[in-house]
Amino acid sequence: MLLRSGKKLSHKNSCADIDEINEDVITRLPVDVLKKILCLLPESEANRTRILSYKWMEICAFLPNLRFVMPSCVSIQQANKFHSFVDATLAIRGTEPIKRFSISYSKICNYRRADALLCTLVSQYKVQEIELMFPDDHRKRIRFCWPLFKTCETLVALTLKGKFVLDVPGDVLFPCLKKIDLGMEAQQVSSSVWKDTQLGEDRHLMNKFRETV
Repeated sequence: MLLRSGKKLSHKNSCADIDEINEDVITRLPVDVLKKILCLLPESEANRTRILSYKWMEICAFLPNLRFVMPSCVSIQQANKFHSFVDATLAIRGTEPIKRFSISYSKICNYRRADALLCTLVSQYKVQEIELMFPDDHRKRIRFCWPLFKTCETLVALTLKGKFVLDVPGDVLFPCLKKIDLGMEAQQVSSSVWKDTQLGEDRHLMNKFRETV
């Protein structure tokens, strides 16, 4: 009985060793190869690899598309940890341009830091697509920082979900915008949203306006 038990234990240990070796082999692949592998995965699965190790978190930071989902927070301190995580990811990335950036916030979040993040995306990362989602909270109406886009020459797609106030200044330009998705409560909608966009025959406009309560 003792010998048989020992054999089983030895077998389990050998399997664990094989798994460890296999993980090392994958991790030792060139970073460019690992990036390509992650790009082939669905975003949700690629993002899960961040928890494997710091190296995988670094690799995820350099993917062309970044997606963040804030967990439900019970305090502003918890929310700030999420904001800090996003900032740390961008710090790892440096100044490499971002193709698509998607972020979803919970009801408790630091709106000043969310605004600062958007400023960083536009000014430093030449982002092409932005998806910004806030929860439907009747207590808060978010004023989108349209002046950021006065000289933004990279944005081709913009998605806003939540209760935004669309008081768009007349001097805001969208020189490259081809797609805009406004899934929000339309309190104020200015015609200047569309006036200066370069929307051709391939335009894809999804206006999901709900009546103001």
